[in-house]
Amino acid sequence: MDVTTGYACLDIKLLPHAQGKRIGYRGLSYAIEKAFKEGKAIAVYVDPHPDNKSAWKLYEKLGFMQTETPHFIETTHPYLELTYERWLELNRIRDREMYK
Repeated sequence: MDVTTGYACLDIKLLPHAQGKRIGYRGLSYAIEKAFKEGKAIAVYVDPHPDNKSAWKLYEKLGFMQTETPHFIETTHPYLELTYERWLELNRIRDREMYK
């Protein structure tokens, strides 16, 4: 995490035989939670390749949204961000749905 900005860059790479088993979802969920709670991040972000459809689906399922890249972040790919507030809200929604 960049302590001057409060932003943490996340990434995960899985071999094809490991994809589709919720490993990426669980791993990134854990990393997101740690970045916010222990790292005190205000936002986490990813910059997936535009052609990597499976990565896009994963990031969108986790709550990342494409937005304008902050001036202090360098990337040549689209920028997707997840704020702490959005993460908390999405988890409240997931918890409510789980107990319906």
